[in-house]
Amino acid sequence: MKRTLPLIFAASLLLLLTSCRPTYQKMNAWEQAHALKESILLVPLSDPGEQVGIYEQYGQHRRARKLRKKYDKQNGKIIEAFASRWDYCPVYFYYLSDENRILNQGRRDLFLNQGLVRDASIAPNLQQYFLAEFEPITQWQGDATRETIALVIKDTEYRALSAPFPNAEKVNSFSSRSSLNSSVKTLNYRLNRFYERRNDYLARQ
Repeated sequence: MKRTLPLIFAASLLLLLTSCRPTYQKMNAWEQAHALKESILLVPLSDPGEQVGIYEQYGQHRRARKLRKKYDKQNGKIIEAFASRWDYCPVYFYYLSDENRILNQGRRDLFLNQGLVRDASIAPNLQQYFLAEFEPITQWQGDATRETIALVIKDTEYRALSAPFPNAEKVNSFSSRSSLNSSVKTLNYRLNRFYERRNDYLARQ
């Protein structure tokens, strides 16, 4: 008599095998993680240049210096956070006001060094890249909503990468050096762990 698996056991085994396989969404996220690992991350920084110019035009040089100093301080914290807490892939910075000339016109002499100076010696290959932006997000707390800032990874079409890719990390205080450091460090850690799980799965195939 031909032996057959009990129906319930066979169904359970099939369910187990199916659950061990990564979903399409996870496979897609793994490919995105690999693409980011092999490419670069671009971080646009806010630039008060236009507003500073208006102040200076009307002789309000003290206000202009104060505003420039405020933005330079914040942008310096962002660069420092990535320089000390990020190792997932190379990262480059530019002023948001230069974005069109960099991404659409191919200018590669406008990237910033750690002193927030445009440096023509910094000329990354822009054939493949991702973006990291600090942007407001809405969180639900019970029946109420709360606005906060998050560091979000996006593709070249400015679309946030979808779960299960670790695409965002909340920033508790955007002006706080320690908060920025913590958010960048945590997102970097989550990405590295996600990529390791991808490699572990592929190694077993």
